[in-house]
Amino acid sequence: MMIDGARNYFIKTNVRPCPSSREWATLTLARRANEICKSGYILIDQQTPVNLNPLGPAGESELLWQIKCKNAGQSKS
Repeated sequence: MMIDGARNYFIKTNVRPCPSSREWATLTLARRANEICKSGYILIDQQTPVNLNPLGPAGESELLWQIKCKNAGQSKS
């Protein structure tokens, strides 16, 4: 996806319904973003799909990030 001439990337990972899983997922996505964008990245959007069955068992969901790489002249996040 291109916005303003810059390439955006979508990366995702699984998340379980507990705080430590959310933290792990965030760290995992940050590590992946830094692997993709050697000069750092800008987080454009973060999405977690809505559970359409709130009465059912709490299972895994996905955490999705949309990122854009910074130019080499910008500071790293």
